[in-house]
Amino acid sequence: SSSSPSPLTAQQASLLDATEAFGQSEPLTVRLRHILSDYPEGPGVFLELLQNADDAGATRLNLMLDLCSYGVDRLMGPRMADFQGPALLAFNDAVFTEKDYRSISRIGQGVKRDELSAGSAIGRFGLGFNSMYHFTDLPSFASSKFLVFLDPHMHYLEGTTSSQPGLKIEFLTAQIAHRFPDTAAPFCHFGCDLRNSVEG
Repeated sequence: SSSSPSPLTAQQASLLDATEAFGQSEPLTVRLRHILSDYPEGPGVFLELLQNADDAGATRLNLMLDLCSYGVDRLMGPRMADFQGPALLAFNDAVFTEKDYRSISRIGQGVKRDELSAGSAIGRFGLGFNSMYHFTDLPSFASSKFLVFLDPHMHYLEGTTSSQPGLKIEFLTAQIAHRFPDTAAPFCHFGCDLRNSVEG
């Protein structure tokens, strides 16, 4: 059975005035730097994309070097202008599950054994996804009804925090393609238009 916490005594309350939260921590950007040192630039980055696609049960993986530069007038935020091209695009035909979203957000943390055996697309190779930071400070992807941006520097997106340094947007509900067409434009390849659910 649960009980209400006891009220603080005067002695305990006076301790709070001289106390601050404290503990061991590591900035996300430092952790990513260490991960990148384990995933050197080069062909290994593409092998990680292939491995993630295979783990997800995808039947195809397409890579494209998009040399286009897209508009910057109607973006979700002005600091996103630097990411309007050129870009490396990757597509596979497996759709992210909720378990996959959880796994990709838990950088550097262990994934439960049952998630590994259940075939989570990102579970076994989640650290490998972070090799994408060799190419960009703002990796992003669309799958099913979500558009995801990861901003570990908390510099490019409005609404990010140190505990949640990214955005997961239900792009149809948010009408991203209509309200922010320049943000949507770089995603409009491989049959994706952000006006319909993404089958990949």
